[in-house]
Amino acid sequence: MATISSDPRFQLARALLSGQVSNNESSGGGITKEDGIDEGGGGPEAAIDIFATLLEKSRQQDETSLNAALCQYEYGNALFRAVVRKNDSLDDSDDRERKQEKDGDKKPASKEDSLREIMAAAALKRSAASVVTASSSSKRAKIGDDSATNETGLKQGDGILSPDNASGKLSSANEDDVVEIENTADSGENSQEDDVNLALEMMETSFDIFLSHVPNEGSSPNNEHNHHHHQQQWALGQLPRVLVCIGDLHSYCGRFGNAVDAYCRALPYREEAWKRLKQIQ
Repeated sequence: MATISSDPRFQLARALLSGQVSNNESSGGGITKEDGIDEGGGGPEAAIDIFATLLEKSRQQDETSLNAALCQYEYGNALFRAVVRKNDSLDDSDDRERKQEKDGDKKPASKEDSLREIMAAAALKRSAASVVTASSSSKRAKIGDDSATNETGLKQGDGILSPDNASGKLSSANEDDVVEIENTADSGENSQEDDVNLALEMMETSFDIFLSHVPNEGSSPNNEHNHHHHQQQWALGQLPRVLVCIGDLHSYCGRFGNAVDAYCRALPYREEAWKRLKQIQ
């Protein structure tokens, strides 16, 4: 077994990832920001920083060690779970908004609401009449004079009664706002895509390292390097776990062919791990 799994920071990150503890509850455990924890709530987002810190330290010692492999897998898994959690929260928010809109449409109009609608319609007619009066007055102004004003004191050049605004066209300022919103949305989607790609890379690298530690078929559990052999058996048990998570990631992204391939690759490793475990017992 990888020694990093007994580290309190690693155990805390595992608890944060599973939702068993929040980041605020961990403040009494003697673990600080320097250990890779930021302030805020728990969940995968909080576990990411801890696993990243542990991964960096494990790589400094040995990039091909079981500690590095385990931290890489947990780091990738945390990235993936954070993306799933964020998208689920957005879907729940959209569902609540649609439900509120649906409930609002079903609500019968009261007498006060009907009275308000009548008064609003009357005010709209008065407003339309004033606009017509202002328009006829402005026609009497000198043609071609850009500084001509209507009875309301507004210049025609102000854009309030201009044909473009009357037809519903956006001003340049509003167009800039729309472009900025679209760019922000695209940036968020690209960030999530980068996180998913990084998560997949971490888990695949972790699988390769675990596979390099798996014992050969002819090795005996009763050899003189018993501790090393137990580590090899533990590495073998991690292979199906990593492959199943890789399959989950592909399935979430809609790459179902790759997901099936990962699940199928996990089966023989799981059977082999179970067979070797029975031999030890």
